Amino acid sequence: MANQTYHRPAKKASVDTGVTQRWIFIILLLIALVGLYVIFGSHGVFKKKSMGGIEKPGTAAKPVPVKVTYVETKTVPVEIDAIGNIEPINTVSLKPQVDGQVAQVNFHEGQFVQSGQLLITLNPRTFQAALDQSVAMVNRDTAQIKQSQATVDKDKATVAQAEAALKRDTAQYNLAQAQERRYANLYQQGYVSREQYDQMVAAQKSAGETLKSDSAAVKNAEAILESDYAAVQIAKAVKKSDEATVATNQLKLAYCYITAPYSGRTGSLMVHLGDAVQANTTNLVSLSQIDPIYIGFSVPEEDLPEIKRYQDQGKLQVSARLNTTSSERFQGVVTFVDNNVDPTTGTIRIRGTFQNVSHQLWPGQFANVHLTITQMKDAIVIPSQAIQQGQKGTYVFVVQRGLAQIRPVETGNTVKNLTVIRHGLSAGEQIVTDGQFMLAPGFHVKVRQS
Repeated sequence: MANQTYHRPAKKASVDTGVTQRWIFIILLLIALVGLYVIFGSHGVFKKKSMGGIEKPGTAAKPVPVKVTYVETKTVPVEIDAIGNIEPINTVSLKPQVDGQVAQVNFHEGQFVQSGQLLITLNPRTFQAALDQSVAMVNRDTAQIKQSQATVDKDKATVAQAEAALKRDTAQYNLAQAQERRYANLYQQGYVSREQYDQMVAAQKSAGETLKSDSAAVKNAEAILESDYAAVQIAKAVKKSDEATVATNQLKLAYCYITAPYSGRTGSLMVHLGDAVQANTTNLVSLSQIDPIYIGFSVPEEDLPEIKRYQDQGKLQVSARLNTTSSERFQGVVTFVDNNVDPTTGTIRIRGTFQNVSHQLWPGQFANVHLTITQMKDAIVIPSQAIQQGQKGTYVFVVQRGLAQIRPVETGNTVKNLTVIRHGLSAGEQIVTDGQFMLAPGFHVKVRQS
């Protein structure tokens, strides 16, 4: 009995719930019908004729207030839209060229620095001492060269003196030889004595020995000159080697003063005062060149022939807008088109160069990019808000003789809230730009002033 008493109320509740749901459905249906009547009844859709029929659209007593404009022709750019990524022109991680110790940091992290600005100083004392030593060696070599050159000049004078003596003694020998021949003839003819002839022969022999001695003296002087001249050349070679050492030490000393290779913004500092650094190993700080700056983006390969065709005629213009609330557009030019299409995506990489004096463009940011290929003259354009979407595609409301008519259209690209119409409209036609949600084909319209 307890179970029967429990089930009966449950069944009654189920019946009451079903009735309640039906009444709720009926009430909601009535509310919907009343709403439809309120929306469309004021435009005469359900108003009856005097004979009891429904009045045709267009004969409504109350026109729909709308805003209108006229279809225009303008020169508009043909653009390709893409999402781009901002990239620095150059990014480098500065490393020391010599081993040393950080003695001074001359910038703040994140600071914008100029080309050639001193960033980090390594302890220069060791390199300065090596440079001073090599300079002293060059000075010593210079003095040695001067001394050797003086010896060479002295040797040249000795050679000249020996050559003069040889020339003089050669003349005396020639004279003695001639005297000997003359006295030989006179002796044979009996005009001179044997003693006189022997004196001439002795004089000739003496002159010959002197001539030989002078020749040996000249050769000896020339040999000394050549040796001393070689010493000068050796001294000059030593000086040249020491000068190369000076240049090397000067370069090493210059490497102690690390400067910015170009103007840009610094990143995080990787070292601190007193840290020991190794040549070509330790990362000091990164530097990114952001003025000018790149924006890289990809476009479908189908657009490549047209891009190449217009690029051959001149530089292609490209604009960019950051993904922020700002509507500012940055202007640049295309400076790079990749030499191959990415087979995985079917796109080609393009890069534009932008001036970035204000540093609003930042590496790593995304931007909306508009690549302008050419200018389309006499294009049919209408405000973008006039275009409506329907089940059969895009359309606009055209106003003819005060009545709204639907006109299917084919749209092109959109530039600054103006959409190019490829087919469907002609210049001078009047179209609705605001109030379309109240319209249907054949409705009367009333132009509402802005």
